This record gives sequence, C-alpha cells and structure tokens, in this order.
Amino acid sequence: MVILAGQWEVIEKLSEGTFGQVFSALNIRTNSRVAVKREPVSIDYPQLEHERDMYSCLFQPIKNQNLDRPIGIPKVFHMGVEGNWNILVMEQLGPSLREIQNSSPTGKLSLRAVAYCGMELINRFQFIHSKGIVFRDVKPDQFCVGNVNNPKDQTIYVVDFGLSSFYRDPVTKRHIPFRKPMKGRSRVGTARYASVNVHEGYDHTRRDDLESLAYVLIDLAKASLPWMGIKASSSREGWAKIRIRKREATLYEICGNLPNEFAKYLDYTRNLGFMEEPDYLYCYKLFEQLYRRLTPYNSFNRRHGFKDRIEWIEN
Repeated sequence: MVILAGQWEVIEKLSEGTFGQVFSALNIRTNSRVAVKREPVSIDYPQLEHERDMYSCLFQPIKNQNLDRPIGIPKVFHMGVEGNWNILVMEQLGPSLREIQNSSPTGKLSLRAVAYCGMELINRFQFIHSKGIVFRDVKPDQFCVGNVNNPKDQTIYVVDFGLSSFYRDPVTKRHIPFRKPMKGRSRVGTARYASVNVHEGYDHTRRDDLESLAYVLIDLAKASLPWMGIKASSSREGWAKIRIRKREATLYEICGNLPNEFAKYLDYTRNLGFMEEPDYLYCYKLFEQLYRRLTPYNSFNRRHGFKDRIEWIEN
C-alpha cells in the first residue's frame, strides 16, 4: 500500500507518457477518487510545477463573477515531492475524447456529440484565454468528459497545461509582440492538429488554439484528416510534410461531407490575426445551431435547454 502525503492511497496506474505517469488514488478520508501525476525529480525539463502554476492562475477569481470555481478545469489538491518524484494530485476525470473515439467501431463520434464538444470547448478556451493563457497542445487526449465522482456530469474538462504559456504579460496585460518565424525554431504541440501558422513558425496565440480545435472536431466527426497517415523518419520531417499537406488541402477536402458549420468555423479561425480577439460567441453559435438541428424536439429537451444525455458513439 502506497499512501501519498498521508491522505491518498494509490490504486492503479492509468497512463504513462513522455513526461511521466498518471495514477488513480483514493482519498482515505473522503473515499473520493483523485488522479496523481508524477515525474522524476531529476527530469531535465520538469512540467508539473509549471502546470500547477497554470491551474493556480485559472482558479484566480474574476471580478463580478460569483463562480465557486471555473467550469471544466480540474481542481488541484496538492503539489509536492514523494521520494524521487514530483507529484500533482487533482480531480480524477472521466474518459478522454480520444478514449471515446477509440471505443467507437467507426472511429467516429456522433455529429450531435461533436457539436456539443464544439460548444463546450469554445467556452473553455474563451475562459482560458481570458486569463492570458494559450493552451498550445490541443488534441482529443486533453479533453475529458465528466468526473469519476459524479457519473451524471457531462462537462468537458481541459487537462494537462504542461505546454501552456502566456500570450500576454500577466502584469501589464500587453500581448506578446509579433515575431517573424525563425528557421529551425522548435514546434510546440501535436503536428496533426497544429495550426498552419504554428507550422510556419509563428508564436502561438488565441487563433491557434481555435484552429487546432477545428481539426480535432473534424477528426472526431470523420475519423480522418487529409494529412493522417503521412510517414516520416523523424519528428522534424513529420512536421514539415504535414505542413505542406495542410497548406495544400482545401476547405472542401478537409470538411467534405460534414455540415457547413465545420468549414465556416475553420475558415474563420484561419483568417484571425495574430493579436486579434476571436469572436467566441459567433463560434459557439455555429455549433449551437448544429446541435439544436440534431436534437430531437420534445418536451424534455424544451424544459432542459436541449441538454439531455449525449449519445457519444455514432450508431
């Protein structure tokens, strides 16, 4: 039996990645489940302290908003060192959108579920951006549905802020300056979902999170993107090949056979300026109108604002 910080009993390993591991643990006082992320103390580029700092920023209260906590952001309970490991204890959430997608026989989510994801995640990014933060690694793995301690929760949570950064100065609130792309500048994020401008070497700003979200939603709806399956012998070569294919692909090729809201959203995000504030309401309404079109019009949905249980998997 492993007890962390005298409070959490480790139950099982949930996942393992490049930067560390994630475990499920039980609060021995409340019997509620938590997730424990850990990384070696000796790691060259530690991320957990930075991630904790990002969560702390996100949980700072906003003036004139009486929210107990931000919606769709997991709560951190503890950050510390256990033996040779840095650990971060936080809420344990439900399955990621990647896990739900992988469980689908077709590799697709239902269109209504994808529209719901669009609505939820545009709201999440509006909040994250309001704190001066850009996420920088938008992919289905980073979005989790619900909380394991509340089976009825359908909130989509954003997790893993290890690669996040500030697009504006936390003190002065000034936007980062525009820089010309430099040859050889390393890319941050996941090539499959990266924006065209990030491929070109420009710094991440708000527009890039939203364009990356477009590729995630299209992937969830179609189980394909034109640049999937590209083979490369190195990460650098992979980024370069995907950049070329992504620039060449037309809106029709990327969004073909999907409702036109997807192409409208992608086209809008691709045309945002470096410092431009996105029109989040416009983006939200695109997917809200699609969601409503796909939602049965009955008395339950009228009473509950069209927020009945989501059928995630395409039949």
